[in-house]
Amino acid sequence: MPSVDHVLRVFTDPDGRFGDFLGVYLDTADWSDELCQERARDRGFSETVFIDDVATGRIRIFTPAMKVPFAGHPAVGAAWLLDALGHEVHSLTCDAGTIHVVVTRQGATVLGDPAWIPGVELRPVGSPAEVDSYAPWADSHHYVWAWRTRPRVSSAPGPFCRRPASPRTRPPAARPCCSPLS
Repeated sequence: MPSVDHVLRVFTDPDGRFGDFLGVYLDTADWSDELCQERARDRGFSETVFIDDVATGRIRIFTPAMKVPFAGHPAVGAAWLLDALGHEVHSLTCDAGTIHVVVTRQGATVLGDPAWIPGVELRPVGSPAEVDSYAPWADSHHYVWAWRTRPRVSSAPGPFCRRPASPRTRPPAARPCCSPLS
């Protein structure tokens, strides 16, 4: 079994910097939810997307702690990757319903029902170390973040959520919207 089929950075800036890491597995229709949950927990990304069928765009989304019916970050990454692999993508299907997709050279846009998103409490903490020590999946309604450096100008690095990726998985370059690491 592969460790992960693709690793992307989603929501990069125009220069391919920043972004949120996303693990993507392909052709997983025969994988149980338990196996998907195990793989998501092992990888440790904020979300991992399992593309059950590349032809139909059927996806399942997992955090390290649970399966979620919809999340924008994995939907954008899945749409972008399927297009990059040469598949025509107009929609994806997740547990919440149909996600409408538009992919251009600038990136991918997904449109879902706002009712799919639960309420989330933004919880800033004092340092990246506090983010690393927090277990956000113990209470899934908290989005925990900290500044790497305090912003002085509008172009300063933004906040990050959960924990930074390990140095061995960081790519040297990226493309706007999404970037393959593998």
